[in-house]
Parts: sequence; structure tokens; C-alpha cells
Amino acid sequence: AFMSGPPFVNPLHNEIEGDRDPDSPAWLPAYEDGRTVQFTSSGSEIDEVMTADWGPTRLVYLQHSSDPVVFFNQALAFEEPEWLLEGQRGPDIPAEMVWVPIVTMWQVALDLPAAGSVPIGHGHMYSPQSNAEAWAAMTQPPGWTSAETEQLVTVMQAQGTAQ
Repeated sequence: AFMSGPPFVNPLHNEIEGDRDPDSPAWLPAYEDGRTVQFTSSGSEIDEVMTADWGPTRLVYLQHSSDPVVFFNQALAFEEPEWLLEGQRGPDIPAEMVWVPIVTMWQVALDLPAAGSVPIGHGHMYSPQSNAEAWAAMTQPPGWTSAETEQLVTVMQAQGTAQ
């Protein structure tokens, strides 16, 4: 299965994130050494998915660290999220963002309606390139080439999908 921008109400995603490998960041977790589940954002992490040695059951989550659709949680009202801790922040979480009880929950909640109006590669705007690359990495079609991935990207862009 391939999930792009999994919503915060996804119980499987929440369980996997909660049980992530201890040395992995909250915004881009590793789970059971990536045997069945891989997380990627865009860019270099996709290369890791493409080279992963995993079995026939595969699940890939494509998520941006700044996507409030993924990281909203009512617990933000009274608990500092791990994704705001030093060493856990994703690349597009501003250093100026700090946790303040109740305020941070509302800040992230108010970001939800605007999550799709930010530049591609941030928030809930997943690029056709990232979607196509992650899909190809997960399915590993026999004989699939990077040229075919580019063709898929072109089709997705023409249809206005994956954003």
C-alpha cells in the first residue's frame, strides 16, 4: 500500500509512528528496520526506499514534516510533540516554532485548511515526482526504468493529480 499525506485520523499510521524505532526522528520514523513499512518525504529518503531489502508485504508513507494533516493531534493542547523537540524537527519546521500549551494545538488546527495552499513539497502538497518515485520504489515493477517514472510524472501532472 502507498499512502501520500496520511491523515492524523489514520489509526495504523498512528500506531506505527508510536512504535517507531527509537533512533529515528518523529517526523520521518523507521519501523522495525523498514522490513515492511518505509517512510519518506521527498528527495534523498526515496533512494533509501528504492534500495530497501524488504519482503512482499510493503507499506510506504509519503509525508512532509510540515503537513498538519499528518501531524495534528488533540494531545498538542497539553503535550509537547516529539516532532518539535531538538533533534526531532523536520527540515521545514521553523526553529521559531515552539510548543505552548493549547496555543500550538490551535496553531496546527488552523493550518489544516491552508495545508493545500502552500508550495509543492511542503504541507499537504505532494509533488507528482515524489508520488511516482515512491510508488515505483514500493512496487519495483520488473524492468521499470527512470524514463517510465518520468512518463508517469508527466501523466500525473497533466491530470492534476498527486497534489
